[in-house]
Amino acid sequence: MLSRPNLQELEGLGLGFGRQTPLWYYVLKEAVAEVIIGLLKSDPGSYLAVAPRWRPTLPSRVGGGDFRMTDFLTFAGVDPASRRQ
Repeated sequence: MLSRPNLQELEGLGLGFGRQTPLWYYVLKEAVAEVIIGLLKSDPGSYLAVAPRWRPTLPSRVGGGDFRMTDFLTFAGVDPASRRQ
C-alpha cells in the first residue's frame, strides 16, 4: 500500500493529488515497474540481460537518476503542464 510519503511527488502538479489521489495513479504506480521488469527479464535481448548495469536517462525533476512516476508522465506528455492545464 502506498503511504503519504510515496505520493509527495504529486504535490508539484498542483492538482491536490497528494490529498485525494485517483485510483488510476495507485494502479499505475504499483503495476508499471513490476510489468516492465517482468518483460525485460523474459527477453534475452533486453538491456537487463545484455547490459545489466545500464541505467535509463529519462529526465528527472529531482535529478541523480532517481525517476518518479511524475517524470514518466511528463516524458509521455500526459502531465498537466504538457497538456496546458
